[in-house]
Amino acid sequence: MRKITYAQAISEATCLMMEADPDVVLMGIGMDYSSGVFGTTREAFIKFGPNRVIDTPAMENALTGIAIGSATVGLKPVLVHARNDFMLLALDQLLNVCAKWSYMFNGNAGSVPIINRAVIGRGWGQGATHSQSIQSILAHFPGLRVVMPSTPADAKGMLLSAWKSLDPIVILEHRSLFEVEGQVEEGLAF
Repeated sequence: MRKITYAQAISEATCLMMEADPDVVLMGIGMDYSSGVFGTTREAFIKFGPNRVIDTPAMENALTGIAIGSATVGLKPVLVHARNDFMLLALDQLLNVCAKWSYMFNGNAGSVPIINRAVIGRGWGQGATHSQSIQSILAHFPGLRVVMPSTPADAKGMLLSAWKSLDPIVILEHRSLFEVEGQVEEGLAF
């Protein structure tokens, strides 16, 4: 055990998943920025490069469809939304395709193991479209798991658990937690 921040725990879990599983790909806006989505994607970008850490344009609905398609053929996409508010643009794909996939095909068409990381909470100067918390909307749909880690250990553990799951999962990370420190196990232990 050692003390690291919430952001470091997410970054560490991401790199561990990507080292252990070549099918894990990270995608979203700002993946290659020096700030790397509050410090959670930069290390993965440096280690794995643009073929596995894909910086995308702002296209939430299309990107979710791309992630669904890639998951159905064996990839394990981790889709990062720096602001959960814009996931609203992807609700059709997320709720009507991804969450219902196993129900539509009676479990006979594989799974859609997408991890959707999304940042919630208001930051400096954020307007009404950048400060919503949509967990109650998402939690009402069968087939979609929704979690909200509150400590660095939770953040790492829930991300690693999501990686092992065959279900689509939304991990909502509160913006004010990224610098919070806590004790976290090393390696793949969680």
